Amino acid sequence: MITKRKSRYILVEPSSTEARQIFTMLEAELLRILGQITYTNASPKVVAQYGRLFAVRVNRGFEKNAVLALSFAHVQGIGFRTIKISGTLKTLKECAKQYSLEPDKH
Repeated sequence: MITKRKSRYILVEPSSTEARQIFTMLEAELLRILGQITYTNASPKVVAQYGRLFAVRVNRGFEKNAVLALSFAHVQGIGFRTIKISGTLKTLKECAKQYSLEPDKH
């Protein structure tokens, strides 16, 4: 019997605005940091982009590993900062909208 895996979504901000084309490189960097077994279990995947922010889907229970890996990840000199973890993309989209409306404190 096949069961559906529950996911969590992580809203991430890159340290540079030039980060739009690094998603596949980011997944390779997460593989390097997490290792093959944890990467396979977490199954991280970039699933949405909201302006300069983007959402990474991971399997539930591995979100802390993914957040830690994202904090260590550097792709072409670009670092990543976690903004929020949520169970739905809708919540992340609302958070991204509010985050982009805030004055430049980020």
